[in-house]
Amino acid sequence: PLDGLLDMSATLAAGVATGDHGAFKPFKIEAVSLMGDRERPGGEDTLAAYGAVVEDLVHVQSNLLERVHQSFFLYLLTSPTTYVPPEDHFVPLGLALAALVLRALTLAPVAVHQFGEAGGLRDLAWAQGLVLLALSLACVAMLNFPRGLFLSFLLAPLALALAPAHP
Repeated sequence: PLDGLLDMSATLAAGVATGDHGAFKPFKIEAVSLMGDRERPGGEDTLAAYGAVVEDLVHVQSNLLERVHQSFFLYLLTSPTTYVPPEDHFVPLGLALAALVLRALTLAPVAVHQFGEAGGLRDLAWAQGLVLLALSLACVAMLNFPRGLFLSFLLAPLALALAPAHP
């Protein structure tokens, strides 16, 4: 294993393409070569199954990227001639959603520790609710970004203020 790792590191350091995907490198096209193990029984069938999964993942990512790239609703207009680009308001949305998830992560250990007690069940319900709220707001933001951003800034602080506190 160490020999293979060192050999791969040397090849990568040299910058020489060694797979079928090497032809795409000069054009800055991300590519990967996958080969099945012919010596194992069903090796080629396994490669076909993995290939289908990889193809589906790339297709989904491509569709999502195209949707985000062509989305006029990601730009928040501050006046008829100026706008706030998406990279300026993705960070606050991410922070608002991350705050919900982090608060859920702080409630979960307390809930597990006090599981038999009423407070433990309440904390577990709050932790699950905060994670579900974060996921729901992220989904709303993907469908209609201004609405998702507004709801996140409205509901995240409210949920965090109402969540149970522990000493």
